[in-house]
Amino acid sequence: VKIYGNYLWNNVNLGLGLNAGSGKPLTSLAGNALYGNAGEIPLTIRGGGIETIDGFRERTPAEFTVDLHADYGFDFGGRRLLLLGDVFNLFNRSVALDYDNYYERTPGTLNPNFGQPVNGGNASTASFQAPLSVRFGARFDW
Repeated sequence: VKIYGNYLWNNVNLGLGLNAGSGKPLTSLAGNALYGNAGEIPLTIRGGGIETIDGFRERTPAEFTVDLHADYGFDFGGRRLLLLGDVFNLFNRSVALDYDNYYERTPGTLNPNFGQPVNGGNASTASFQAPLSVRFGARFDW
């Protein structure tokens, strides 16, 4: 769900953005002995859950962010200068976006990273929600 709204008063524009998602279902996946590939055979039903470092989960955590925007415009001589600022992830919420759900890295070899936060099934880098960030800018229209 994404909801955005703005309110314009004189030359001040204020905006609020809400982004929410339910998280993705987690299913333990084994390797395929016939092809030698990791993560091809489901060990449970879709969304049956896995044991993560954060406890047993059937889905990744829900994602939720609140973003703010403000800008102020100056008019002069038919031209316009706009000063703006944005705040992303206002509450600095940080949840794992994905967990390694490959039970076996290769057929018959257990995955030591099973249940760890990762960026996609076979990646080794953790993936967390982006932290609070602030952006300032200026725009000149002529």
